[in-house]
Amino acid sequence: MRWLKCAYDSNDVICIHPNVFIDYKTEINISQDDAITDLLNGEMKRNEIGAVWTRKWSNDVADISSSSISDIQLGTIQSQLSRELNALFEYCIFSINRNPDVFWLNHPQYVTPNKLIQLTIAKEIGLTIPTSWILNYYSPQVNAKDCITKPLSNCCDIRINNTIYTNYTSKLTGTESYDDLFVSFIQENIPKEAEVRVFYLLGQCHALLIHSQDNKKTQTDYRKYDYRHPNRLEPCKIPTTIVSKIDTFMRQMNLQTGSLDFILTPDGEYVFLEVNPCGQYDIFNTCNVYPDKLIAEALISKLKR
Repeated sequence: MRWLKCAYDSNDVICIHPNVFIDYKTEINISQDDAITDLLNGEMKRNEIGAVWTRKWSNDVADISSSSISDIQLGTIQSQLSRELNALFEYCIFSINRNPDVFWLNHPQYVTPNKLIQLTIAKEIGLTIPTSWILNYYSPQVNAKDCITKPLSNCCDIRINNTIYTNYTSKLTGTESYDDLFVSFIQENIPKEAEVRVFYLLGQCHALLIHSQDNKKTQTDYRKYDYRHPNRLEPCKIPTTIVSKIDTFMRQMNLQTGSLDFILTPDGEYVFLEVNPCGQYDIFNTCNVYPDKLIAEALISKLKR
């Protein structure tokens, strides 16, 4: 937003976030064809919107409390309020989409990641992927291998006594109970020299080598950050063949930007894991690549065209 506001009047750049509709005055007149909403300091008109960047949209409503309503009833009310916000978001996207000249930097239709679809398309276009299974029963074939497990969808954060617990990528130990195994995503554990994160934007790739194997805490999942001894980050170049396949993959996923994760094996092979359309690209700032600036410049260039 700061980069965009350097180039445009602040009233010409609007950030739509769920909190905007909760914390600020909102007025939407759906009887006016060209107006979506009056929020914060200006009116956003559909026919004046030239470019949209979709990062993420959370329908979660802040915790509500009441001494006269049970926890179950509060959960039901909170879920209903989330659905109300989602309906409003869908209307905003519908309204903007009615202008055929709008440039979308990731359309909302495609920003919810699905690892299974991503892996299938990546394999089809020639990227190497780990051997992967979806299981809800004991499998001797899997138990005999060195395997990891990870969520099929996004990670789940559970808050207990001001502590957050989340389900990272974890190694199978061979002692798991399979009697009540839920549908689980299991992959072969690929040997790592390092991990590679690639920031992709409209055909351009910026790569970062994450030396996760130098620290036992981050060897399986580098997101288990060691803040006292952070992983070393190093700008790197990836082979042009991988760049070309990434571009083909992103086009087939209908994504204009995103962050892709790879394993770099000791043999120098790049193994695709997943793409996060929402970004998670702050670490590139430490290596003189500034994705916020690049995204702003891309949006501005589309407006000028």
